[in-house]
Amino acid sequence: MSARRARSMSETLDLTESRSKAEPHHRENLPPNFGHACGAVVSDLHLFTNRTTVREHMPEIRRAAEECALFVFNGDIFDFQWSMHGGYEDSVHAAEQWIRDLAYAHRNTHCVFLMGNHDSIPAYRYALTELQEELTNLEWHEYWYRHGRRVFLHGDVYHAGTSHGALSRYRERCSRELQRGRIRHACYWALSRSGLPFVFLRFVRRATCARRILSYLNNELAGSVRHLREVYFGHVHTPFADFRYEGMLFHNTGAATKGVRLSVMRFPLADDE
Repeated sequence: MSARRARSMSETLDLTESRSKAEPHHRENLPPNFGHACGAVVSDLHLFTNRTTVREHMPEIRRAAEECALFVFNGDIFDFQWSMHGGYEDSVHAAEQWIRDLAYAHRNTHCVFLMGNHDSIPAYRYALTELQEELTNLEWHEYWYRHGRRVFLHGDVYHAGTSHGALSRYRERCSRELQRGRIRHACYWALSRSGLPFVFLRFVRRATCARRILSYLNNELAGSVRHLREVYFGHVHTPFADFRYEGMLFHNTGAATKGVRLSVMRFPLADDE
């Protein structure tokens, strides 16, 4: 086993310490004090890869899971395309165990998992469906999750296109890509260390993100978009908060990757209905 893969698997072990888009969220499973608590959201942990910095963020993630009544995991929590586990089966099994440990360790926290372009594979979708049946404090959604006047989505519509069909096709293409070989893993690691990806991130415009996401939400939610107040997303690895566009506030949670800041954002739930 390579040193990098050993570190990746070690990180996974350390973590154990601690539907469809139209389905309603399971309010009956939420804790009694849900309306008087806070929520948290994070995305793009890219677990199992050789570029994740998740270990340094786990204390904050555990603290949020302990203190918040709702925790939204907003896509690309796992990265099956660049996983160091050596196969989709092993990677999905490790993801199942990570989620199960999280949910059992924080039974009073309602955990919501969304999919992104790096973890949108059929095996993971099936695993989430099984976990949702097993765990009373967990649910999952493929594309977006709405709670009151807030909506959460991964944000890959930024690259995929703003229709449901375009996003589905984009993720299908991503899911068909085979896991990378050892040489490509090494190249990927070297590229992430070079700093070049961070140069491209500087060209991500907040207004463009907001415009494309809002266009997608208009297609998905139609007239109910006018009732939204805040949008939380990931994908572009460019953390920011409170960017106002068309009367709504947009927030990006960054990423747990080398050279990028991760933001575990919190929000009040009392004013969310």
